[in-house]
Amino acid sequence: MNWYFQLYSARHLPLDEALNVVARAGYTGVEAYRDNFVDTEAFKVELNRQGLSVPSMHINIEELREELVACIAKAATFDCTHIVCPYLEPLLRPKDAKQWQTLGLELEVIASTLNRSGITFAWHNHDFEFCALADGEIPLVHLMDSAPSMQWEIDVAWIVRAGADPLVWIQHYQSRLSAVHLKDLAPVGELLDEDGWADLGEGTIAWDKVMVSLLSSPATIYVTEHDNPSDLERFATRSIAAAQVLAAVTADQMIEKTTE
Repeated sequence: MNWYFQLYSARHLPLDEALNVVARAGYTGVEAYRDNFVDTEAFKVELNRQGLSVPSMHINIEELREELVACIAKAATFDCTHIVCPYLEPLLRPKDAKQWQTLGLELEVIASTLNRSGITFAWHNHDFEFCALADGEIPLVHLMDSAPSMQWEIDVAWIVRAGADPLVWIQHYQSRLSAVHLKDLAPVGELLDEDGWADLGEGTIAWDKVMVSLLSSPATIYVTEHDNPSDLERFATRSIAAAQVLAAVTADQMIEKTTE
C-alpha cells in the first residue's frame, strides 16, 4: 500500500528540504497544494530527485472557477489524476441550505468537466461542513447530494473536532470516498503549540475502528497530515509507521472476519 504526505504540513520548510524528509521517511508521493506550484519546473526536478509522485493536488475554489482548463493542464504536468477543492474561506461559505445546494451544483459542473479529462474531483472537509445550519440541516449533505459526480477526501480528525462521528459519515458516503487524510487529535488541552493536533496514532481517535470502514471503501489515496507540527521529521516518520501498522492489523482483522 502506498502512503502519501500532504505538503501543507511542511509549509514552513524550504520545499527541497521538505521533500527530502518525506522521501527518507518512506512515502511514495505527496499531495501538493498552491504554494508548491510557484515554480513548477523546480518542483518537478526535486520530485524526480527524491523519487516522489503527485497522485493528488489541492486547488482552491477560485482557481477552479476561473482557470479550470489551466488546472487540467497543471494536473497533466504531474501525471496527477485527482484534484481536490480543499477549503472555503469564511466569507465564501454558504449561509443556508439553498446556498450550499447552489455551490454543490457548481461543483457538479466542475466535477463533470474534470471527469471527462480523466481526473477525479473531490471535496476536502473541515469542521464547518458538519455544523448544523439554522434549520438543523448539515451542509455536507447538501453539498454531496447536489454534486453526485464529486467524490470525497475525508479528513477524519476535522469530523471529530466538529463533534461528529466519523463512522456514521463514512458509512453514509463510503462509496464516494476517493482519498483519506490521516490526522490525529491530541487530548483536550495538550499540544497547544501544535494547535491541538497529534501525530497519527499518538492522539485520541479510535483508528482501529475507523480503518476498517476506510479500507472497505474505494479510497486509494491515503495522506498523512498535521496542520502545525513542531518537528516535521518526527511527524512524518511516526505517522507513516503508525499508518503501516494500522493498515496491516486492520487487513488481518478483516480477513479473519471473512473466514469465520
